[in-house]
Amino acid sequence: MRRRDPGRPVVARRVHGRDSRRRPAGRVAARRRVARRRLRAARDDDPPRRRRAVRERPAGQLRVESEAVRRCSSRHAPPPDHARSHVARSVVAVLFGGRSCEHEVSILTAHEALSVLRRMPDYDPLPVYVTKDGRWLTGPALDDLDKFADPAAIERECRPVTLQPGSPGALVVETGGLFGKRDSVRIDVALPLIHGPNGEDGTLQGTLEMLGIPYAGSGVLGSALCMDKAAMKRAFTAAGLPQVPYTVVTRAAWDSGPDGELARASALGEKLFVKPVRGGSSIGVTFVETGDALAPAIDLALEFDCEAVVEAAVADVAEVNCAVLRDGDTVLTSTLEAVAASGGFLTFDQKYLQWSKGAPSDEVQGHVIPAPLPPEKAERISALARAAFEACSCDGVARVDFLLSGDEVFVNEINTVPGSLSFYLWEPSGVTFDDLLGRMLRTAVLRAERRSGLTYSLDRNLLEAIQERKGAKGPKRP
Repeated sequence: MRRRDPGRPVVARRVHGRDSRRRPAGRVAARRRVARRRLRAARDDDPPRRRRAVRERPAGQLRVESEAVRRCSSRHAPPPDHARSHVARSVVAVLFGGRSCEHEVSILTAHEALSVLRRMPDYDPLPVYVTKDGRWLTGPALDDLDKFADPAAIERECRPVTLQPGSPGALVVETGGLFGKRDSVRIDVALPLIHGPNGEDGTLQGTLEMLGIPYAGSGVLGSALCMDKAAMKRAFTAAGLPQVPYTVVTRAAWDSGPDGELARASALGEKLFVKPVRGGSSIGVTFVETGDALAPAIDLALEFDCEAVVEAAVADVAEVNCAVLRDGDTVLTSTLEAVAASGGFLTFDQKYLQWSKGAPSDEVQGHVIPAPLPPEKAERISALARAAFEACSCDGVARVDFLLSGDEVFVNEINTVPGSLSFYLWEPSGVTFDDLLGRMLRTAVLRAERRSGLTYSLDRNLLEAIQERKGAKGPKRP
């Protein structure tokens, strides 16, 4: 039997509920004990213990962890400055990418927002990238915009992220290693920046609601309404808002016989716009100038969605955009933007390939801020923007697009996650991008706090009451 060094202390170690032989409490043994405790706390078959382990960690340490996950993928990487100062900051999960045709647009919007959040002292951004096949990833590689040109490199260098039901606001980051180590990061608020379906349509918002994570922007109803152009137009009609004549073509009706659908659409006029009902960034949109181009335009729109909306084109049209922000209980409107587009609308390339990162909108060809409009018309457009925002139950920041023809003003559509969050429309009024994000995140937390006081369950158990009624009547006779 090996003799113990009398100069070293001993501890009793418990294995499977019983004391084992006494062994030296060396540095290696201490590390092993810590590793075993962490593994026990992270086991899937013991969720209460895992939740206690998360709650017992100091709040400052928990907030610092997201920064470590984002920046310190290597064990030799230096800790962030605020980690050394132990300053607690709110962890903001910036969700972007997504299963959508606007995937790359979302990446551009997220990188602009992340660059601003990193210089804000109150927030610790955690980028969460959703791949085109729906996997969630995080890691320092997401900071480099050039790496997104190689999706395989992003997947190699990033760590998978999963949601943790039962622990409000928690994400689990798979950090790898021999034992499949996982870090649980508590999210204080989320910033959804996924454009298009599976992100801007209420599905992501509903997921965050179920997990108890406060999030900025429109809620489930507002997001779903504004993503569906047909439902949005019905909401405009109910609110008495002016809009161009339109009709909706479904795939089922089109496949069963296109003649009736073509006749109904042609009745709107010779020049038309055909769009997928659920889409954005001009993807799948066609400007129809002749009757023989209508059928191919509908075919194209139905490649991107099961429904297409056909709108009458307005003669001598001018496009004006107005951003709307809910700041607490106040609804604000931005400076108006005039958009000049050849062919009646901006194509995808005109919207994004000509836009230099960080450039003000008035430096981009065809964008004029403020819009050259008489004050009375500008005030009317701002009032209609607020009305449309409220009619569709929007929140956070949204952009309302208008069509102008002479003295007529038509509400065209609402974007609940506009490109770059339309920060450039607020700058002329003195609201910086930092200020805009701060207001959105504070309003998101306020909304979640108000909802937390609502009643979601009754004291009386319905199933128990049913059993009591059955017992009062007595057992059934055979």
